[in-house]
Amino acid sequence: TCQTGNCNFAMTTAGGQVYGAQAFGGTYGHFNSDGTFSPIPGLSGLTSSLGMWADPVNGHIISASSSGLVEINPVAGTFRVINAGLFPDGVSVSANGSTAYVENGGAIQAYSIATGALLNTWFTGHAPDGTGVISGGTFNGDIVINNNDGTVVLLDPTTGTFNVIANGGTRGDWVSADTNNGTLFLSQYDQVARLTCGPGCSFVPPPRLSLPASCCWAQE
Repeated sequence: TCQTGNCNFAMTTAGGQVYGAQAFGGTYGHFNSDGTFSPIPGLSGLTSSLGMWADPVNGHIISASSSGLVEINPVAGTFRVINAGLFPDGVSVSANGSTAYVENGGAIQAYSIATGALLNTWFTGHAPDGTGVISGGTFNGDIVINNNDGTVVLLDPTTGTFNVIANGGTRGDWVSADTNNGTLFLSQYDQVARLTCGPGCSFVPPPRLSLPASCCWAQE
């Protein structure tokens, strides 16, 4: 059911659960296994703006909202404002959960999730929108940018260099990671494209190794 003037859902998967909200004022909720949509309880007065991504470290949702850039705990039904003056598009999160990458004012920006401080700004042109961060491999930490002009750009945030890696598409917008195989979905006006970053890397961080509490190390 359309709740806002833009009925499209920004969506993400956190902890195996699919969450979403309609743009420009939609309620944050989760999609149940039977296809129904239920609001996340506890988020009083918080509505969406544009874009969201799951923090790969703690399973929280980093989202552009009516209160600015926020961190949502969907299980507890609580949220924390990261930066109250920021209303970006194309939100994504670094593999270590420390940095939010957003489109803001026609540029790609990096913000500290802990403090909300602006860390860097890159002007790549091509009307950037959705972003996705590569984990592992040759392009570890690089940012894929889905652009409104039908191109896809790869940005190295350590050097600020960027290159067009695909063109000839239609208007690009949001992106979302496929948690089954680590590829990246790129939404366009007339299609959804799937991007893979090659061997040894993913758009979803690899699972962390956990050892049983009884485990111990042998000493030479």
